[in-house]
Amino acid sequence: YSPVKVSVRELPLPSSGALVIPVDNRYFFTNLSELTVNWQLGNQKGTAHADVAPQSSGMLQVPVTSPIQPGSELQLRFMRGETLVNVFAVQLGKLAAAPAPSPDVHPLRRYDQELLSGITPRIDGDGFSAGFASERGLLDYFLVNNAVALYDQPQIHILSIRGIFPPFANPLNWTLDRAMNVSEHAGSITITAQGHYPDLIGTYVTTIAPNGDVTISYDFQYEGPELRATEIGFELGVPLWMDRLSWKRIGEWTWYPPDHIGALSGDVLAHTGRPPFVIPTWPYSEDDSPMGSNDFRSTKRNITEASIRDAAGRGWTIHSDGTQHVRGSVESDRVVIYVNDWYACATRSCNPDNYGGGKLLRAGERIRSTLRMTALK
Repeated sequence: YSPVKVSVRELPLPSSGALVIPVDNRYFFTNLSELTVNWQLGNQKGTAHADVAPQSSGMLQVPVTSPIQPGSELQLRFMRGETLVNVFAVQLGKLAAAPAPSPDVHPLRRYDQELLSGITPRIDGDGFSAGFASERGLLDYFLVNNAVALYDQPQIHILSIRGIFPPFANPLNWTLDRAMNVSEHAGSITITAQGHYPDLIGTYVTTIAPNGDVTISYDFQYEGPELRATEIGFELGVPLWMDRLSWKRIGEWTWYPPDHIGALSGDVLAHTGRPPFVIPTWPYSEDDSPMGSNDFRSTKRNITEASIRDAAGRGWTIHSDGTQHVRGSVESDRVVIYVNDWYACATRSCNPDNYGGGKLLRAGERIRSTLRMTALK
């Protein structure tokens, strides 16, 4: 709850004059004129006041003088004396779209490699190479500029609440039920694998485009005992040296402190190097652990984009529409990225009073998801 509310997240650029921002006064006895609004727009800053009666709506005028760049963020800090009441951010106009890159890519090239494990299809593109295990029908490796960029196929991930069941599905328990199907359309190559895990029966469809886009969809039917899940989505593993996570997300609020683990955007390393078991003098987000810092391993809800990459910028960008959630975890031999369609909390010790006891899965229920990624070269 906030006694002041600015509901708009975006406003068109004004043709002239001051910016006019709609504001709700939810105080019962206080006129907003008793508050000071500290505003900032790029290098411009100043103060403003709004004469809005209690329990009513009105307008706040911000006297901006310099030209406004499309996509700029106006920050409004409502102060009552020295006390911060709330902060809001409003985007002004739309950010000009970056020009689309020239589609100067070569067609994909497909080879069949004869290895000890059998015939393995390999797909080569500009700066990348992907190999599929014929006995599994899934990605076996993905190289970017001859360096490993992905361990194994991104696969279905289900985490049960309170640790009643271990996380699954285990990639080692996947069985291909029929020979994988390879097809080509509009320059992309698609691999379809139909098989099962214990308690899960279904299909993976993996499509690789000439520009390095990878789209993986699954459609499974659950056939196990009834359980409550706290996460359902995808799990993918990348090398330990890909330890930089960045994200953009749609938040419940328009402004978060920069060091908040729920910030609308961020770019963090897996580890901060902060020592354990001492009284911290740093933000909570920088607390470190073997699995990564709080900022790195906390769930970023409702992402539109997230990237995991190395110091040179090689790695993956994950594309979404605000309906998926991302978190990272440093394991002994890899960094694991979870892209979840359903999320309650990031641990198996969730409080059912807060998270509703998890999502109930019963035998016969269908689980579907799609992961969209682009290889960063």
